[in-house]
Amino acid sequence: MSRSSPTSTRTRPPSRRAAGTCPRSWTRHVPLGPDQAARRRGVRRVDFDQVVRLGWLASVGSVEVDFKRQGGVTTVPLYDAQEIALLEVVRPSVDWRPVRTTAAGRRSPLAVLDPSPGWERVLLAEVARIAGVVRAAVVNWRRRHDNFPDPVAGTSVHPQFDHRAVVAWLLDHDKIEVPPDRHSPRWSRPGQVPPRSGSASTTRG
Repeated sequence: MSRSSPTSTRTRPPSRRAAGTCPRSWTRHVPLGPDQAARRRGVRRVDFDQVVRLGWLASVGSVEVDFKRQGGVTTVPLYDAQEIALLEVVRPSVDWRPVRTTAAGRRSPLAVLDPSPGWERVLLAEVARIAGVVRAAVVNWRRRHDNFPDPVAGTSVHPQFDHRAVVAWLLDHDKIEVPPDRHSPRWSRPGQVPPRSGSASTTRG
């Protein structure tokens, strides 16, 4: 998916009232800081930091916040709200439920995973899991659409595709949708989480 070049600006810390009026639509490419991104995703900051460590999200820019009472200027990375919203959709091999429910002070379930380049290559079967279809449907898409991403590795029988390129293609062709904001009224009751598709395993299938 397209990404704007990183930017950096200096600003004062937002007031609580201003922070509460930030846009909540996942479908917009709203830049979010790590703390805000973690809240939007419904996880702890330590879990979000693990997502970044694994390379599943990359900063789209940064902002310099002037904490005059706390040691001066701090550079805060910014992340795309839409990419954050899509995490559970595009990483179906990860069990996100324990990530959302682990108590404060406990180690993140994502800490056991290695930031392997293999996470960024997907087989046809995993593309199908992301889109919620059978493998034959993805094979058909490759046959019908000339702009389907080309393989970056693998063999003619088991081609491997770049994860980001596949996700961008699926979005552009309406094969996947951006989930609703977890802060919307639909998901406002305690303990309620949106339904998810995919495996209940943190290992790659």
